[in-house]
Amino acid sequence: MNENYPTGPIVDETDCLGAAGAFKSFKNLAFLISLVCLILLQAAFWMNYLDLIDTSDCSCPEPTGVPTEVAAEASAVEQAGALAMEAAAAASESSASGNQAGIFGFSAIGLSAAGPTCRQMFCIIAICNCVLFVAVVLFSLTLLMSLKISIVGRLGGINHIARAFLLSLFLLVLIVPWQVCLPGTVVGAIYTADELLCADPVPCDGPFADCIFYFGRFTGLWAVVTILLIAAQVRSVRWSKAVIRKLQILK
Repeated sequence: MNENYPTGPIVDETDCLGAAGAFKSFKNLAFLISLVCLILLQAAFWMNYLDLIDTSDCSCPEPTGVPTEVAAEASAVEQAGALAMEAAAAASESSASGNQAGIFGFSAIGLSAAGPTCRQMFCIIAICNCVLFVAVVLFSLTLLMSLKISIVGRLGGINHIARAFLLSLFLLVLIVPWQVCLPGTVVGAIYTADELLCADPVPCDGPFADCIFYFGRFTGLWAVVTILLIAAQVRSVRWSKAVIRKLQILK
């Protein structure tokens, strides 16, 4: 008995198209989660740089390796300088705080106290780092599976999905916190809460090289990673359009 069921490559391509659609939805979800985590991490950096985080409950480790005499002298100098600055700026502080309260409705101290605490930022950064790393790994693996499906099912758009997978590999290499895995070598785009909150922000009116390294660490790497993520997503979208065209031809 010869029944007219579709056999051969048509069945294989139809199955591959269904699998490609499932991977496309998961890929878009992983991309969205990764992008949100990157935005939150960059927002945490700028909140710390603009002194919008209440660091009164921070438990940062004290620097080691400093002699006791030098530390005592430095502490005495800092205390004397602080007292002198407080005495000199008492009048200007009172007038400035009054003007700020009248114009903006709050002072700079009130703005910092209204922000998140140091412990809250530790939790937020840790969660974002974990979710971001897992999402990027899944994003890259999804692109790899989509590439295999395109090759086996002859779906087209292999150029786009192959480039998207290569971009995701570069993204994965840069996102790994190498300063934690291999201390003293290189740094990754993911930073720990200790790196951000336990280090003093580098002002731009200081040495230019320090400013470049500081912003390159927390903003430059973030920009490169974000560009790679968006570029990989754009390439995968072009691949999806090629797959949709193939599906329309089959129909």
